Amino acid sequence: MAPGATSGTFYYDDDDLIDWSIAATVSGDYLEVTIPYASGQMNDNGINYWYVEATNTAGTTRYPSSGNLYFTVTAVSAPVVSNPDPANGATVTAGALGQLLRVTAPGATSGTFYYDDDSGIIDYSVAATVSGDYLEVTIPYVGGKMTDNGTNYWYVEATNAAGTTRYPSSGNLYFMVAPGTANTYNSTDVPKDVTYANPTTTSTIYISASGTITDVNVSVSITHTYDEDVDIYLISPLGTRIELSTDNGSSLDNYSSTVFDDEASISITSGTPPFTGSYQPEGTLSTLDGESITGTWTLEVTDDVPEYDDGTLTAWSLIITSY
Repeated sequence: MAPGATSGTFYYDDDDLIDWSIAATVSGDYLEVTIPYASGQMNDNGINYWYVEATNTAGTTRYPSSGNLYFTVTAVSAPVVSNPDPANGATVTAGALGQLLRVTAPGATSGTFYYDDDSGIIDYSVAATVSGDYLEVTIPYVGGKMTDNGTNYWYVEATNAAGTTRYPSSGNLYFMVAPGTANTYNSTDVPKDVTYANPTTTSTIYISASGTITDVNVSVSITHTYDEDVDIYLISPLGTRIELSTDNGSSLDNYSSTVFDDEASISITSGTPPFTGSYQPEGTLSTLDGESITGTWTLEVTDDVPEYDDGTLTAWSLIITSY
């Protein structure tokens, strides 16, 4: 700071015999300059020496009045990367939101994760989040990119002002994903009638086990002589309501061992009664991914034109994969 100075000069060197100078910029009450690191002039990894002369119409002031100031520059190195998570070769359980990739990379200011579900050529990348000493990202499971049931391959590049470090320096890391454990839970309070007097019926399954959902399928059997009148919903313990089928099947009969599965090849809206086999529901069961399996699950069946036909919910079950 040099209030009133109209000009100035900085003198500097990387040893105590100062040989270099540069005119200062006046910025309000300050004299300042940026000096590039150059061999023999300004050291980017060691001690540098300097003083300044500030001038106005009354004269010139040297600071300090004798001798030199000094400071030490510590060289910045490209990030050192370690501690991959998942560890190389590890087997992990599929996460509800996707796969977390993380490395330790102190000093990194940015980074990129590269990944694929085959080892040949890695085709996909995503910018890392810097979280303290970590670079991390969560990648959703998408076919052809990141599998939730098999082997995935990856590497990371960590960057700061000094450069970029690839980890590993060559080749790829890999880990194997297991999809979690699938269990079937059967309703024990059926059959339940759907009638003119009782057009909406509910049946429940209570799950006492704990776990986080990665996949839900629902198997349903209903007798009814006019399927277009039937609406079916699943309600999770948290109250999440999933439309399985509403007003499908025209005047034909029954749902017979119908499995609602997001991964099925055909939608229930394109099926034909008695809908035996697997069908995509009208809603999305993956909305339940990440919820707890614990608590009371409810299947709700409604006849929306109850004055003409009756029906019966004869059986239903949940097939839930969790970890």
